[in-house]
Amino acid sequence: MTNYRTYLEKNLLRFTQVLQGSVFAEETAGRPGWLQKIDPRIKIAGLLLLILSSSFTHSIMPIVVLLAVALFLAAGSMLLSYSFFRRLLFFIPLYTGLIALPALFLTPGEPLVAIPGTNLIVTDQGSRAATLLIVRVVTSVSFALLLILTTRWPVLLKALRRMGFPHLLVFMMAMTYRYIYVLLQSANSLFLARKSRKVGPEAWRTAKEWIGAISGVLLGKSYSLSSEIYLAMVSRGFRGEPVLLTDFRTHPRDWFWFSLFLALSGVTFFWETILERFI
Repeated sequence: MTNYRTYLEKNLLRFTQVLQGSVFAEETAGRPGWLQKIDPRIKIAGLLLLILSSSFTHSIMPIVVLLAVALFLAAGSMLLSYSFFRRLLFFIPLYTGLIALPALFLTPGEPLVAIPGTNLIVTDQGSRAATLLIVRVVTSVSFALLLILTTRWPVLLKALRRMGFPHLLVFMMAMTYRYIYVLLQSANSLFLARKSRKVGPEAWRTAKEWIGAISGVLLGKSYSLSSEIYLAMVSRGFRGEPVLLTDFRTHPRDWFWFSLFLALSGVTFFWETILERFI
């Protein structure tokens, strides 16, 4: 149980740090980089095109080219750091690798490597399928990170609303993303308070009851907090649509970037057709 508690505490703390880094990405969004200067609507549309291109392409090479472009954009936006690569390569790609692992052995095809002492054989087609899936996920995550780290969260939500995303969806994203962090901080504080008052080892039954109690407390706090937030917003004039004073204006450089994104996604999407026609 002690190991379970430690594991749970570490994951809560880590998840809180990740959310905090995403919510308060004001510092990276304020740097004078390439993507920070682009109109948010253009940036969302362009990066979404590149994500869709990497998702629908069936060859590894164009996706690798897109990944190189993402790293190049990250360098131009002053984002290349240990923190960026840790976010890019550790979490989602690691879980994707675990999901893609069975494809190495289950995909029929030409034998590539036999695992000694077992009947497992890695096939050539299986290794290609697993590699394609992992590279595709890493590339998509890299473009999503570029969008989040170069755009302030309120500006990003306003741009989504201007682009026609449903009001309810955008509003739920804003409230959920902001207040789940508050609830996770509360959970961490409860864990810390419990840990500071504990002297010796704790019985499994007592710990189980305490975890059930803390879940109920968090549920009650979330309900109470939602009521207080709603009343505070109504008292300040909220009528269903958040208002942000920042206005968007496109410049020639924004359309240059959009043309670049559009051309790159087109070349990636029709990569195989281009190779067959010109090579």
